[in-house]
Amino acid sequence: MLYLGGNFVGTRLAIPFLDLVPLTDLAATLRIVLTLFHDTREPGEAFGEFVERVGLDTLREPVQALFPKLKGPKVNVTERISP
Repeated sequence: MLYLGGNFVGTRLAIPFLDLVPLTDLAATLRIVLTLFHDTREPGEAFGEFVERVGLDTLREPVQALFPKLKGPKVNVTERISP
């Protein structure tokens, strides 16, 4: 399971992004996500804030275009627990 988001102080936890990413696809998967972060982040925006703002589905689309077998998690991540 690949998790994204969260923050350093632990007030926002990382959430499941993709299930069962093969090691051979991990670098390319992260490269896509981090390139999107680099190209579209707001000034001063941290990575966890970026993930929260754009949403996991938006980040999954280009990854799944390159790796169609990769799927989102099989757990419900729509309910968020606020600190």
